[in-house]
Amino acid sequence: MTDREKQFEKALNDFQDPVRKILQTIPEQAGRLSAPQCVELMTHLKIDAEELLIRLLPLAKLYAVVPVSQFQVGAVAMADSFSNEGRYDIFLGANLEFMHQPLNQSIHAEQSATMNAWHQGAGYLKAIATSETPCGHCRQFLYEFEKNADLMVITLQGKNRAYRKTALSDLLPEAFGPLDLSNRSGLMSPEPPNRKLRLPIKTRPSLRPCQQPKNHMRPIPKILRVAQFKSKAAKLSAAVMQSPRPSTRA
Repeated sequence: MTDREKQFEKALNDFQDPVRKILQTIPEQAGRLSAPQCVELMTHLKIDAEELLIRLLPLAKLYAVVPVSQFQVGAVAMADSFSNEGRYDIFLGANLEFMHQPLNQSIHAEQSATMNAWHQGAGYLKAIATSETPCGHCRQFLYEFEKNADLMVITLQGKNRAYRKTALSDLLPEAFGPLDLSNRSGLMSPEPPNRKLRLPIKTRPSLRPCQQPKNHMRPIPKILRVAQFKSKAAKLSAAVMQSPRPSTRA
């Protein structure tokens, strides 16, 4: 058993036995809890969906890989379920850093959780909880998703699981997003993307044979001209060295 697995099992001890059995499936499901599992967890814990996201943050942080900063950040995203209409699946994520690389090359916890949801076929994002306040980069990243105005960001506030929820539009006022670029939709949209480079192409009229451009000789590159000059100079030098020298009189 790895250190992360030991830490995960230790964190599960904070939950009751029925809840613990459900949470043990998180690694097997690639950091995901299905909609029925979420309903069962909320029933056992007697909490709502927002508080469930907060309760799962300590488990999400255990997946952090932080060889540079040694600072763990966890995120838990809630998105439309792809198999249970009208319900939500939950996806865990954490920050990932890479040795010998600057921190701006790392993957933030918010990116990790949302990409986990996207890769597993989730629908629209509804909310995301983070163990730390999202940075400016992550606020812009979340704004790139479809229906970003409805996204709720939940952050921990001190101890005793106190939290604050804020609309993404309040965290990123006067934002610039996909619609400002004339895109029909943002990320995780069910519509096919239309992000193609569209440039006007002017068609040239076809030319008659007599009007076809002639093939002119291409100019010789400078490096080739220098090589040819050196070759001629070498041949001339060799010829001079081999020619008989004039005799001299005393």
